[in-house]
Amino acid sequence: MFGTVVGWIFVGQIATASDDSSEVTVQKLDAVDDTIDLAEVVLVSTVNAVDALAGRVTAVAGSFETGVAAIDDIAALADTLGPH
Repeated sequence: MFGTVVGWIFVGQIATASDDSSEVTVQKLDAVDDTIDLAEVVLVSTVNAVDALAGRVTAVAGSFETGVAAIDDIAALADTLGPH
């Protein structure tokens, strides 16, 4: 009889430990899921920032090209108007 009671107590403790372990596993999986969601948000934000930066670099490059063209025009005008 005593062995049966001890056995049932032991089985109850194993079941409780198993339930606790399952709950911890679910919590960890939820944390991993939250981490993945956050990583996705960060990645999308980073891609948007890189796209914006690319647009700015393109605009700056266009400004330099315009500046170079203006300098070339001024040099050509100086050649035309200058002494020959």
